Amino acid sequence: MRRVLRLGGTGALILCLFLSAVWANLAIAFQLPASGGVRIGACLLLDLIALAALVAFVRRGPWRALVIYAVVYAILLAWSSSIGASNDKNWAADVVHGITGVADGDQLSARYVRNFSWRTETDYTERWEQRIYDISKLRTLDLFLVYWMGPPPATEDMKSTSALMPCQAN
Repeated sequence: MRRVLRLGGTGALILCLFLSAVWANLAIAFQLPASGGVRIGACLLLDLIALAALVAFVRRGPWRALVIYAVVYAILLAWSSSIGASNDKNWAADVVHGITGVADGDQLSARYVRNFSWRTETDYTERWEQRIYDISKLRTLDLFLVYWMGPPPATEDMKSTSALMPCQAN
């Protein structure tokens, strides 16, 4: 029984080490603000530390390598948690603005309402509007998701309202 527990614990630690190294590599590859060579070098360094920790643990060697990996991983977690969310990306023109709104009583002011004139997938006239709605006239609101298989796969939420026409569009 003791051997089974030891093997189970060893397997769980190896799995945790492996999964944490995979996550750390992805975090470095996608979030480290450096050149590709620096990101690759940082990933390789982390992988070497993880491999040394794994070898030391399997050979029942000194725990120093495992402690070093834990410290490096803790530093990586601290760095990762300090990264703020950002919408500052190179977006396509039709999704560059997210709709925002402000409710004031029964009036809803919606900004960045997309009202493009599409001729083809790549030929369109871009129009962003600000609209004001009287939400006291709202009768129904339907929400549904549309899923595209890609490439790349995407999901878009769509809303449909009944008797909600803009009082004013700018």
